[in-house]
Amino acid sequence: SSLLNSGAVYLYRYNWDTSSWPSSPDQILTGAPPAAGNKFGSSVSFSADGKTLAVGAKGADVGGLADAGRVYIYRYHWPSASYLLE
Repeated sequence: SSLLNSGAVYLYRYNWDTSSWPSSPDQILTGAPPAAGNKFGSSVSFSADGKTLAVGAKGADVGGLADAGRVYIYRYHWPSASYLLE
């Protein structure tokens, strides 16, 4: 595949009413744009309040440097109930 090892982050929202996790994700993040070998999601970290999400792509090419790595920052957007890339 042309997107081999591009990576993705799957976000699920716990349902407190049913005390269960959904079977499908609420949101799938793939980087901007997804690219082969980026390894997007190789590291993830939420802020203490859950409003900021940092996603590492350790294989991303940056400024002509192969596999230099990149960090994508997402912020929670309440009206859409989703994380948006900064």
